[in-house]
Amino acid sequence: MCIRFGPRFNADCECLKTSQGGLLQWTNQSQYLGVYLVSGRAFKCSLDHSKSQFFKAFNAILSKVGRLASKDVVL
Repeated sequence: MCIRFGPRFNADCECLKTSQGGLLQWTNQSQYLGVYLVSGRAFKCSLDHSKSQFFKAFNAILSKVGRLASKDVVL
């Protein structure tokens, strides 16, 4: 995938051809090393996916420990 940053981030572009004959598609959001990059005038990362994964894991732990445990145990 290809993603653009800068003042012309929303300009229409043709797909790029690779040396093997494949096509690279343009996208508005792309994942790189677990971080979601978002196309825009300035470089921007989206942390929504990371936040949701964190709360998902936290809620799973909290459901096993329950509300009877102290705050120190939960943390």
